[in-house]
Amino acid sequence: MIIVTGSARTGTSLMMQTLMILGYKGLAEKFTEAHNKIKSYNPKGFYELEIEEIKKLNVNDRDTAVKVFGGCLPFVEPNQIDKMIVMKRNKKDAVKSSVPVFELLGYAHDYMTTLSYDMNYAIIDKYMKRF
Repeated sequence: MIIVTGSARTGTSLMMQTLMILGYKGLAEKFTEAHNKIKSYNPKGFYELEIEEIKKLNVNDRDTAVKVFGGCLPFVEPNQIDKMIVMKRNKKDAVKSSVPVFELLGYAHDYMTTLSYDMNYAIIDKYMKRF
């Protein structure tokens, strides 16, 4: 399985769309109910699994791609991962782009978006050292 990871507003959805165009199977729908308020920020889809679905992943298929933000990586069994694609964007730009999305979801201010960005990449960095 290919894991696409990163933080919010760093290109993870675009990478999922690209992989699916190339023939990989995505496990998530374009949108979930949670995306109703923010669809305009990613009109082609988010392709995200809910945390409970991530916890239950049991995929050993090299033709499958799954988007998992850094904070959810610990819930994926390492033996299921064939490859990881880490999306990274300039922190200042990613945080600025995340603020309106987080606000619509009801939990944003600059501190939260910055904390989320830093947390995601701290976890990704630790996770990558395992490989």
